[in-house]
Amino acid sequence: RDPLGAAARSHVHHTPAWVNPPGWARLALYRNLPDTVRSFGVDFRDALEVAGLPADTFDSPDGRLPFPELGELLSACERLTGCDHILFEAARHVGLDDMGLAGRLARCSDSAGEALKKLCDHYTLQATASILSVVTSGTYARLAFAVVQPGMNGTRQFQVGAMTVALNILRELCGPGFLPTVVTFACRSPAH
Repeated sequence: RDPLGAAARSHVHHTPAWVNPPGWARLALYRNLPDTVRSFGVDFRDALEVAGLPADTFDSPDGRLPFPELGELLSACERLTGCDHILFEAARHVGLDDMGLAGRLARCSDSAGEALKKLCDHYTLQATASILSVVTSGTYARLAFAVVQPGMNGTRQFQVGAMTVALNILRELCGPGFLPTVVTFACRSPAH
C-alpha cells in the first residue's frame, strides 16, 4: 500500500537540519573588562591573544561576540589575572545605560516592576545565549539569569557578572533606599 502515491512523494521537500549558531553578547555589557584586567597589571591584549581574538575586538561597544568566544576570553582573563571573579569586578559599574534600547525602555517605565518586565522582554537585544526573567509573588520579585547556549562549560563568570549588573539596575530603578533581601549565586564563592 502506498498512501501518498509516487507522484506525491516526488513533491515532498526535506528541510535540511538547521544548526543553531552560537548565541552572542553585546560588548557594551563587558566594556569595563579591559580596564579591570589592566588593574591587575595584565595587558588586555594578552588576554585577547590567549583567547584567540583580534586586538580590535572591544573597539566598538555595539560589537557582538559569540558566547563561546566570550567564555574563552573570560577564562583567559581569570587565568592571567589570578582573579576568579574578574567579571564581578568588571560588572560593578555596568547598568541600564549599558543595556542599549532595552535599558532605555526600562528607564522610561512607571515602576521598577514594569521596568524589569521591559528589560526582560527586550534582553535579547543584548544577548542571545542567555535569558533574563522576573518572577513575582506577592511583594517579592525574583530576577533570574540563565545561560542557554548549548555546550557552554564554566558559566560561573557569566552568572556572577549578570547578578552584579542586576543588582546595579535594581539600585538605579529603586533608588538609594533599595536593600535586597538576598542575592544568591548558583556557583561557589570566589577563592579571593
